[in-house]
Amino acid sequence: MNRIDNCLLVAFKDIDSRTLQLLLDQEGYCVSVGSACHSNSKDTISYVVKAIDTPEEFQSGVIRITVPPEANIEDVRAFSRVLISKLNYLYESE
Repeated sequence: MNRIDNCLLVAFKDIDSRTLQLLLDQEGYCVSVGSACHSNSKDTISYVVKAIDTPEEFQSGVIRITVPPEANIEDVRAFSRVLISKLNYLYESE
């Protein structure tokens, strides 16, 4: 089976993925929301996310992260720091 080794789907508990996407975009990072099979759908939650038995409290917090081939470990660490910062902000805002 062929897989793309630079893509990651992550689900965060009780997070609105669209809000997280906007916060990351403001920092210059582009992530996708939901599953790839769902990108053109008007449904709120992807059938794929449901089909893989994602717990309900995680379903609205799904993002896809694609790391460009030219990225290095420092780029990944920088993104990780921003992601953690934005998640902390969202959890503290509840």
